[in-house]
Formats: sequence, structure tokens, C-alpha cells
Amino acid sequence: MSKCSSRNLSTRTRALNYTNDTRRSLGSEIGSFRDPIQAVSPEVHLFLRFVIPLGLAVACWAQQAAPPTRLKLNIIAGQGAVNNIGMRVAAQPGVEVLDEKNAPVVGAEVIFQAPVDGPTVVAYGGSQAQTVKTDAKGQAQATGFLPNAQVGPFRILVRVTAGNDIVEGVINQSNGQGPKGTKVGANRKVIWTVVAVAAAAAIGGGVAAKRGGDTTAAAASKKPVSIGAGPITVGGPR
Repeated sequence: MSKCSSRNLSTRTRALNYTNDTRRSLGSEIGSFRDPIQAVSPEVHLFLRFVIPLGLAVACWAQQAAPPTRLKLNIIAGQGAVNNIGMRVAAQPGVEVLDEKNAPVVGAEVIFQAPVDGPTVVAYGGSQAQTVKTDAKGQAQATGFLPNAQVGPFRILVRVTAGNDIVEGVINQSNGQGPKGTKVGANRKVIWTVVAVAAAAAIGGGVAAKRGGDTTAAAASKKPVSIGAGPITVGGPR
């Protein structure tokens, strides 16, 4: 082997050894920074592994949570009402919306949502929901709700939205048959029957009274008139 070949081989060997030494050195340095948490105590390790991430998660959730509402919701109509199925009459739910200063909130959107099945109330068109705006007094009331044919309790959900503020409430009602299951039509029939009987009695009494008066007048007209002759006295001229 020539001197040139020996020198090249020696140079390559030294370069390879240097490269391997450099890799081992870098590997040890990288390994020391790979997981610094393992170098601390178990308590600190637990704190760094779990407590800090949990705190960050809670802080993130708190930032995303909705701010407390400034609205106040008062139920002013329909709470605890018993709707009459037989007469097709329901208590219309109503609410009052106030701000943090107890001033009425005008123009707030109020949604009255009744159950879609079971005992419930139904608005015109077959819908169980109504949307109403609050008036100058901050009040809103549903109209046209009628009970369905099912007996039992139910809840009407109320959701109020004013700007970015939202407040919700519940109105409890129930459907019942009413006293003896009477209906409006039957009541009207009874009323008209009583009126008719009273009118007939009044007319009969008037006719009888008139006939009695006519009979009395006729009897008075048929009473004979007697003219008696008294004594006639003739005297001298005065």
C-alpha cells in the first residue's frame, strides 16, 4: 500500500471517529433537554404535569363562558293555571322584563314554547310557540293559546333576548276537563232555555192580566143602572 493510500485511510478514520464523537456528544446534550421534568421531585413533577394544564383549561373556559345577564324576568300571567278542555279556554302566559335598575326593557324578544306532545296548548295554525315583543311597560303576553284534548300538567318555557343578554323562565300549567265537563254550547242552550221560559211566563202573565182587566171592564159595563122615582111635590109660585 502506498503512503498516499495510508494517509487517506488514516484521515478517513479520524474523520469518522470525530463524527461519531460529535454525534454522541450532541445526543447526550439533546437527551438532557428532552424531558427536564424528570429531573425534578415527584411533587413538582405532578404540579407541572397536571395542575398547570388544568388551571389553563379553567381559565380558558371562564373566558368563553357567557357573562351574567342583566335582565330580570317576572311571570305576571298564567302561572299555575288550569285550562278548561271542555270549554276550550286557556290562560295566556305573560311576563315582565326589567333591567338591573328595575326599569322596563322595551322591544325584548320573548319566546313562549309549549311542549310539542302530551298535555299542552296550541296556538293558531297548530304551533306550540309564540314570539312576542315587550311593550313600553316591558311586558309581553301570548294570545290565542288553546288547550289540547290531553289532561295533565305541563311547562311553558320562556326565553327572553335583549341584545347580548338572555334570561329564561318556566310557567307551569295543566289541562283539566272543568266542572262536569260542561261545554260552552251546552251552557248557552241552558241559558236560552231559561230565558225562553221566563219570557213565556212574562207574556202569559201579561195576557192574563189584560184579560182580567177586560173582564172587569166588561162586567162594569154590563152592571144595570137603576133610576128610582122620588116623591113629587107641587108648591105655589115663588
